Amino acid sequence: MGEPQYDPAVTYIVYSSYQNINPFSDVNKNTYFLYGPVVSGESVTYQCTGTNITPNFNFSSSYPDLENMNKLMTTVILGTNCISISENAFEGCGALSYVTIGDSVTSIGEDAFYDCTNLKTVYIARDNKLNIPVPAKNVLFFGATVTTELPRTTITLGATYKITSAGVNRNTGIAVTANATYSATASGDTLESAVVSLGNHVNRNFIQGNIFDFLRNNKNTNYNIEFKIN
Repeated sequence: MGEPQYDPAVTYIVYSSYQNINPFSDVNKNTYFLYGPVVSGESVTYQCTGTNITPNFNFSSSYPDLENMNKLMTTVILGTNCISISENAFEGCGALSYVTIGDSVTSIGEDAFYDCTNLKTVYIARDNKLNIPVPAKNVLFFGATVTTELPRTTITLGATYKITSAGVNRNTGIAVTANATYSATASGDTLESAVVSLGNHVNRNFIQGNIFDFLRNNKNTNYNIEFKIN
């Protein structure tokens, strides 16, 4: 399915595999819709853009075996449209390993994460309204470590650059051209930051030096820069 780009205003529920799960609803009758393409055997993500979400899901209308449904849930990302987590909301979700809770959540019900045996870390907004100490192991999350440090993804880009320079030699008056190529990689937390990092690296380590060297010996210069993302 690829790495989804999560909208902070939206709540997402991710399952480890596709098991003919139909869109489902929570206790406030907010409906969760499929997000992104689905291939049998791969992960499937549902998103809800409703308001006042209380994540206590009603699976009975779309998936009769609640126990197996819980075994499939691996990730919960609560957007700003979620204001509370009801009692027993994720109880028994043994595969649940990743939870983020934004600063819009004002209450968490009793045993909301009870028996979530695979839940190791809960990422919670630093300015949360729950008065939960961080970092610390918390009984509210079945002993998982609570932290405000969200995991950071790394995106690496590679590209090949070619610069073609043209001008007139300062000594001979003869028209000259020159070509140079350069390959580089750079990383960032987002695609945009990786592109900026790559551009800055290439400009600093390749383009500026080539232009300076060519300009030192030639006049009436012009340059053409091409690049291809690998």
